[in-house]
Amino acid sequence: MLADLDELVMTCSDPRSKAYLKESVQCYKAGAYRSSVVACWIAVAFDLVDKIRELAALGDKQAQEQISRFDRIHANNDIPGALAFEKELPSMALNKFEFVSHLEHLDLIRLVEDRNRCAHPSQVSEDQVFEASAELARLHISNSVRSILSQRATQSKASLSRLMGEMESRYFPTKSADVYKFLMAGPLGKPTRSLYRNFLHVLVIALTRHEVTLNRSRASHALVAAKKMHPELWQEEFPVVAQKLVSAVVLEDDLAITTDFLIFPKDVNTWSYLSELDRLKFTNYISNAPASLLGELEYMLDLPHDHPLYISAKARMDKATIEELKSIAWPFFIPAEAFLRTLKIYSQAKSFAAANEIGKIIRGQMTELFKPERFLKDFLIIAKSNDQILGSNELPNVLKSFASVKSIGLDQVLELLGEYGLSVDIT
Repeated sequence: MLADLDELVMTCSDPRSKAYLKESVQCYKAGAYRSSVVACWIAVAFDLVDKIRELAALGDKQAQEQISRFDRIHANNDIPGALAFEKELPSMALNKFEFVSHLEHLDLIRLVEDRNRCAHPSQVSEDQVFEASAELARLHISNSVRSILSQRATQSKASLSRLMGEMESRYFPTKSADVYKFLMAGPLGKPTRSLYRNFLHVLVIALTRHEVTLNRSRASHALVAAKKMHPELWQEEFPVVAQKLVSAVVLEDDLAITTDFLIFPKDVNTWSYLSELDRLKFTNYISNAPASLLGELEYMLDLPHDHPLYISAKARMDKATIEELKSIAWPFFIPAEAFLRTLKIYSQAKSFAAANEIGKIIRGQMTELFKPERFLKDFLIIAKSNDQILGSNELPNVLKSFASVKSIGLDQVLELLGEYGLSVDIT
């Protein structure tokens, strides 16, 4: 335990604060727990002042005002002013500069209160004085280092503005590994809880709201990096942020964008964090998705077949009309479910004209179809069962398209035509 405290001292970046914290640990080791608590507060107080001074040097106007005030107090030997400034430090750390979260602020207030009990005559009762325990001193040392002394002088608002400016700049990296290195070197390397939470909030907004201009690819890379950089913070903060912002999505354009965010980036897996109500909302939306969204269903149709999003996407694809199917611009390949839907409609052709029209669509789809050989036998069974298809002018052209596929070839098509008892000239 003592060795752990020595290691905590080494995480302090400010030399003056490190010296006082070292004194606090030495008092703890010697059993002088009152002195340990007092020295711990002195270390924190100086560290907060130095953090404010760093922000002032960077141009923060609030910080400049407070440092000017502090320097006047020091120059004039203003004891009442010094006491007032010290008393306000916890409030400044939370409200003016956001160095600490609300929970960390409570720890800071408790440290001040215990410091006052330790530095002044304090009675628990008429015949018993206040005594600081080893546990109390150790708790304050540990909390102070983790929440304040080991952290950089970063104001959440200013740091968030800097991060967003960098993400919109021309020099922001485009590769995921480089984004991780870039963000680790900045304020997000050792963020306050509020900075980390606010950064996640901005990224999720960018990935779920159509009017936001932040590049979504950059936001995705940054989100993955944030998870990798601070996995414990991620588990505490991301589920809350994601659930809150995704639940608030109601506009049609926002729903369309958010459907992608449910599965991308894959390393984030937003779907797993949603409530049952939100899952129901999005599965219903996808089952009844507008025609403009059908191309995006390719990603969901690539999910495991027992995934709720796959089931909803397939249900919507099974309702697609031939007009919708022929107008879809697929990002990569035509999903098997979409091609099978086209074949289903083809099998129901009630005229030569309909068979010819859908045959042309099938030929067009085959150029974007992954492994067309999977569907040749299904196509021949459909052709054999419908006289309108058998007599259509487009049938030989579709069969030639199958024959032109390297993995099929003319010989295989002719062999299967004979096997199914079909006589179609495709030579």
